[in-house]
Amino acid sequence: FFSLVVEATGSSFLTSSLLIFSSTMMDTVVDAVAVVVGNSTVVIDSIVSSNK
Repeated sequence: FFSLVVEATGSSFLTSSLLIFSSTMMDTVVDAVAVVVGNSTVVIDSIVSSNK
């Protein structure tokens, strides 16, 4: 019985930590993509304005 409780607690802990980790990773990736997109739009704008 005790080992079952430990297994259940351990697996739920693993699952929750994985979920937290993946959500944090997703936030980081989204932030990075947003920064890259923002920077590239600035660069594109400057290129377009300099070509005019």
